[in-house]
Amino acid sequence: MCGFRDLKLQHKKIPQVVVSDLRENVENLSSLLTIPWTMNPRFKEFYSSVEDLISYVKKYEEYLHNCNKKMKENHNSPAPVRDFKDNWILRVVEPVGKVTLEYGALDLFLKNMAEYQPIDLIDFEPNDKEARRKWITHLRLSNSFALFSFQHGNYLGNMNVVWKLPDPTERDTVRQVQVVNEIKQNIMKFSTRKMQKDFIDRYKACTGLQPVILRNMYMYLTEFEYQANSANAAEVDERFMKFLLESEDSDLIFDMRKNNGRPAEEKFKLFWKELNKYLDEKAAVHERRSNDKLYLPFAISVEDMRRQILERLPEGSEAPSVSWLKLNFSPGNMYNTTAKNYTGQYNVRFAVQQRLVRVQHLDSHYCAVLFSMLKEFACQMREYSSFQCMDDKAIIPLGEPGHPVSTGVRAHHGGLVGGCMKVVALDHDFHVGGIIPSVCFMNDIPENPKDSFYNGLLYVTVKDKVFQASSPLRHSTENVSMMRKCYSDDDVNLRTPVLIRYTDGGPDHRTTYKSVKICALLEFIALDLDMMVCARTAPCGSYANPAERTMSLLNLALQNVALERAAMSPDCEMQVKSACSLKKLRNLASQNRRLKEEYTQAVGASLDILKQRFKRLRWKGENVCVQEAASPEEMNALVELLKVLDENIQCNANLSNLQSKAIDAFLESHSRSRQYIFQIKKCLADNCGYCVLNPPRLPEDVFRSLHFVPDPTKDENGQYKCFKDLYGTETNDKERPSLQGKPVDSSERDKKFKAVLVGTKVRGFVLCTECGKRRVIYAVRKLNRAEERAVERVQEELLYLCGNPLFPGGQYQDLIICRQNINCSSPIETQYYAGSTQIFDAVCYHCGDMDVANCDEVRRLQEDYAIVRPICQACLRAGKQISTRNAKKRRN
Repeated sequence: MCGFRDLKLQHKKIPQVVVSDLRENVENLSSLLTIPWTMNPRFKEFYSSVEDLISYVKKYEEYLHNCNKKMKENHNSPAPVRDFKDNWILRVVEPVGKVTLEYGALDLFLKNMAEYQPIDLIDFEPNDKEARRKWITHLRLSNSFALFSFQHGNYLGNMNVVWKLPDPTERDTVRQVQVVNEIKQNIMKFSTRKMQKDFIDRYKACTGLQPVILRNMYMYLTEFEYQANSANAAEVDERFMKFLLESEDSDLIFDMRKNNGRPAEEKFKLFWKELNKYLDEKAAVHERRSNDKLYLPFAISVEDMRRQILERLPEGSEAPSVSWLKLNFSPGNMYNTTAKNYTGQYNVRFAVQQRLVRVQHLDSHYCAVLFSMLKEFACQMREYSSFQCMDDKAIIPLGEPGHPVSTGVRAHHGGLVGGCMKVVALDHDFHVGGIIPSVCFMNDIPENPKDSFYNGLLYVTVKDKVFQASSPLRHSTENVSMMRKCYSDDDVNLRTPVLIRYTDGGPDHRTTYKSVKICALLEFIALDLDMMVCARTAPCGSYANPAERTMSLLNLALQNVALERAAMSPDCEMQVKSACSLKKLRNLASQNRRLKEEYTQAVGASLDILKQRFKRLRWKGENVCVQEAASPEEMNALVELLKVLDENIQCNANLSNLQSKAIDAFLESHSRSRQYIFQIKKCLADNCGYCVLNPPRLPEDVFRSLHFVPDPTKDENGQYKCFKDLYGTETNDKERPSLQGKPVDSSERDKKFKAVLVGTKVRGFVLCTECGKRRVIYAVRKLNRAEERAVERVQEELLYLCGNPLFPGGQYQDLIICRQNINCSSPIETQYYAGSTQIFDAVCYHCGDMDVANCDEVRRLQEDYAIVRPICQACLRAGKQISTRNAKKRRN
C-alpha cells in the first residue's frame, strides 16, 4: 500500500498533526484489537504490528504534548528563554600544517584580518545542518584562532564567530573578554509573548495608543528582535514601520479602521460626482429590453472604471484607491462574511467565474516532461534566448447586420453591473463571421526553471475569421513583424540569437506539418537565428500552455459584448445570404472582388472595438500591446526569403506542396523533427553556403556547447531522466506512449450504438485535427441541412480529435456520432471503404494519405484477395503491411 495516500503526489496540502486526532486514532486501533478475530493465531503478525503502531503513536503523542507544554511555558515566561549563562562556549584552536580545501577560503580571509577582529562564519559554513556540524567540528586553520558559539535555539541554530589569535606567549585574556562582550551586544535578543503582552496591557489603557504603535515602542526600548504573533500582525507592523521611515510627523499616525467605511472627503467629491454621471449615462444608453433583464458592461474592471473616470476629470484630480472604490459597490453575495465591508453606496456589483474542462491524452505526461526540459533549456540559455508562447483565443462570433451575437462571456464572468440587474445578452449560432484574437506571450525567462514563466509582455493580433484566418504563414509573418519592431536593435535581426516557442499544437502550429516547418525556417532566416525551437502541448492539453492563462484576461474585454458587422451594399448582402459556411463565402469572394472589399470594410468597426478594449487591459502591470494583422503583401515577401536557399524555387502560399531538393536537404542537415517538437540550428560546416554567409552570432564557445533539446527518455526504473543527463546526447521519441500502438478498449458508448456503427449508416467523415485521418460519421437517417451545417462548423473550427465525441453535448450528441474506441494511431475504419450510402475517395489505410500506391505488389494481392486496403508509398517504404481480407478460392 506504499504511496496509497501520498498527498504530495495528489497536490494536496499536508494536514497538521493534532494530538486529539492521534489520541482518537489510538483509541480506534485499541478497539480493533478487542475484536475476537484479531486474536486468532493466523493474525498474530497483524496483531503484533498494530500493537507496535499503537505504541509508536502513543510515544509521538506524548512527544507533541511535551513540546506544546514547553512552548506554552516559554510563551508565558516573564524572562527571555535564552540568556548568556550557559548557552555559549569559547574554545581556542591551534594551527595545523596543511589546511583542507573546504577551509581554504576562510583561512585566506583570516590571514588578512587583524588579531582579535571577530568574523561571523555564516558566509563560510555550509547550508546543510549536518554538513555544517561536521564543518565546525573539524575546523582547523593555518593560524591559531578562537571559536565562539552561541545557541539561539529553535530553527535559528547556532551563531559561530572566530578571530585570529597571536602566539600563546602574546595572548591577552582581557582582549578576549572584550571581544566576547562585543559579540554579546550584537547578538539577537528575543522576548517572550508574556513580556510583550504585559508591556502593551500596562500602557494601552492609559495612553489609548494602538497595539501596532505599542509593539513598535516595545521593540525600540528593549532592543528585542521583532517577532509577530500572526501573519496579519506582521503585515500591519510592516506598514507601520514603512510609514515611520517615510514620514517624520508623529501627528499623522492614526488608525484608519475607526472610520468605519471611510466617510466622504471633500477632495474626492469631484470624483464621486463624475462616477454618478458615468453610471447614469451607461444605464440609459445601454438599456436594450423592456423587461427587468437589462445589461451591458460599464467597465472592464474596477481599475479600468477608475481610469475612465480620471480621464473625464481635469488633470491632477484626486481619486480614491481601487479597493476603496470597490467597497462602495454592492457585494456579489449579500450573505458572505465580507459583505459587511461594503457600503452599498452605488448599486453596482462585481462577479467572477472560473471554468476549466480538461481531457487527458496518452502523451500528456510525456509532453509535460518535454515542457520542463524546454524550460530548463531556456534558463540555461537565458542570456541569449527569447521565450514566447502562442495561442489563438476561441473565435469571437460576429453577427449579421441587426442581429448582434454574444461573445459568450456572460453574467458571472466578471463585470460591473447594476445591483438589481442580471447579465444577459442575445445569443444564437446562426452566423458565419467571426473574429480571431491571436495571442503571443513574450515570457520573462527566470533564472530557475522552477520559477514562474507567467511574467512578461502580452501581444494580441485581432483578425477577421473569413479572410484573415490563422495559418502558419500568417503567424510567422506577424511574429517576424512584431519581433523586429519590439525585440531588434537593427529592425531586422532578433536581439537574441535563440528563439524558443511553445504552442497548443493546432493545425497552424503542428510541428509535424510541412507548412509549419517551412514557416519556422522562414522565421529562422528572417530573424537570423542561430537556433529555433518550436514545441507544442499534447492534444487536449492546451491548458499547459502559459499563453492559455492570459485568455481569462482577454475575457474581461469580452464580457457581455455582442457584435455585429455593418451592412454592405444590397447586392452584396443578397449574395452573402446564400453563403451558410466559410467555404461558400470565400468561394463567392474569389469570384467577386468587390464582395471581399465590402465585407472587410463591414467587419472593420467590430475589429476596432475589440482592439480598443484589449488596449485597456493590463497584464502584470504592463499594458496589452495590440498588433495589426499581416497583409498578403507582407506574407508574400516573407515567402520570397526561401530563395536564399533555392534561387529557382517557385514560391506560393501553399507551402504544404512546396517542392525543393535544396530546402529538403537543408532541413535534413540542420533540423530535428519529432511529434511534439521541431528544432533548427546553424552549423559550422565550411561547405554550408547559408551558415558561411550567416555565421552564428553566439560566442563560439557557447555555440559549440549548444545542442538540440533532448527527447524525454526513461531509465531502467521507468522514470524519466533529468535534463542534465540527456542534454548533448542522441535521443529519440520511441518511448512516446502514443507510439506504442496500444489497443483501445471498446467504449461503453460504442456498445450502446453498435447497431448504428455499420456501413449502412455512414453519412460522411470528419478530419482529426491531430493526425489528419478521416473518421466516419454515423447517423440513423440521412442528415438534413441543419445537421450538415453543424458538422461543417465542427470541421471549420477544428474541434474533433480521434476518440472524442463529435458533439460532446446538445441536441446532436446521440444523433450524429463517431466511433470512440480509436485513437490517432488506429487505422482508417473499414466502414469508410464499405459504406453503402456514400462512396469516398481511396486513402491510405494506415495514415490517410490520398496519394495511394498502385504498384505490382498491390496488383498481385488484388488477384488473390477480394478486399485489399489502399496504402501509400510512404507506408510501404516504412515496412507496413498491406491489409487484405477474403482470399479468393482458386480451382486446381
